[in-house]
Amino acid sequence: SNFESLMGVTYVVKSELSAYLDGMEATESVVTADDVAVLLGLPVLAVVDGAVTPATLSDAEIDAAVAQVPTGGILNRNLGSLLEPLPFEAWKLTWNQAVTLRTHLGIEQEVADFDVILSIFAPPPDSVQSADPSVMYSGGVYGRGALAMHALRVRVGDETFFAILQTYFERFGGAVASSDDFVAVATDVSDQDLSGFFEAWLKDPLMPDIPEMGLFKENYR
Repeated sequence: SNFESLMGVTYVVKSELSAYLDGMEATESVVTADDVAVLLGLPVLAVVDGAVTPATLSDAEIDAAVAQVPTGGILNRNLGSLLEPLPFEAWKLTWNQAVTLRTHLGIEQEVADFDVILSIFAPPPDSVQSADPSVMYSGGVYGRGALAMHALRVRVGDETFFAILQTYFERFGGAVASSDDFVAVATDVSDQDLSGFFEAWLKDPLMPDIPEMGLFKENYR
């Protein structure tokens, strides 16, 4: 379902790209009972509506990535269904690497156009410095940002991941925050040094290694 009604509470969950992509439908996904329980404990509408204002254009990746949590793309690891329709710029992967990653992300249909297969990748989100919609709503913000959130959840675990989100909105809801603010919250709540993790995911030109998928950036050529 698309969260039209959840436990008697109405949620209208649409990708923020709907303002950019004509005719884009509400994101559909399937959530587990555990995911529902977690969502009910989070300020879901605040996440979707963007309760925290990015301090600069290059800070938009956190707002955009977190906003995708309720869609189920991150909750259920079905990132492929979330990323596939987005107009991301090409990424530097070999054909086999692109196909492998698409398979791991749940994109199973056959795609003959190499440009389409590569279209789910983009430059680092921290490189966004333009108010041009084609840049602000690029894969650097939405695709890689969402992958960064997924990678963070894998690294710190579900309980800590959602505690990070809760704390972030408690501290900055209705205010202005930067990517550094989110990193500080994640570091504080997880009690881990995540500086290298976020540097790699948000700033490095190449997407970080994903060992679980057999993908390593030295092969992204």
